[in-house]
Amino acid sequence: MRKYLYTLLLLYPFFMQGQPPANQDKPAAPANQDKQAAPANKDKPAALAAGKPALLTPFERSKGKQTATYAECIAFYQQLDKLSPFLSIREMGMSDAGYPYHVVLYSNDGVADPAEWHRKQKAVILINNGIHPGEPDGVDASMMLLRDLVTRKFRLPDNTEASTAPLSATPGSSGPELPMQVIQP
Repeated sequence: MRKYLYTLLLLYPFFMQGQPPANQDKPAAPANQDKQAAPANKDKPAALAAGKPALLTPFERSKGKQTATYAECIAFYQQLDKLSPFLSIREMGMSDAGYPYHVVLYSNDGVADPAEWHRKQKAVILINNGIHPGEPDGVDASMMLLRDLVTRKFRLPDNTEASTAPLSATPGSSGPELPMQVIQP
């Protein structure tokens, strides 16, 4: 399954050539703005700048006692996608159990296009989460990481982009309503 996701991510630019970008309905990120020198809140959409509690992960709301279900995880990224021009979530095929595989793409300049990243010779960080049942740590950490990138709590270097497979083992890790197991010592 891991090889399948890597293959999809590597071949994605070739499949998408000639197709319109997925983010046509979202406002483009400012192209000529010096974001390194900008104040922390200047680039934040109003909903993100307000620090709404809805942007907390289930892990944070439960003080570390719960993790996100499949549905909560995907809904979290979909919410970030709607609130920010810097992040995009896309379906990348179906698992053998009938759940969609997703990829989340993050870029400082709002270009969520791996083909463009390749043309610009950008470094790409790929985070593959939820490979085995009972291993939710990366799922929760990636949700918080990408939220913090979107809210501009910190930035990636401009020559670097990030992508994540939020849940790789969808049938083995959790069903749409079941949380992944949290292993307690």
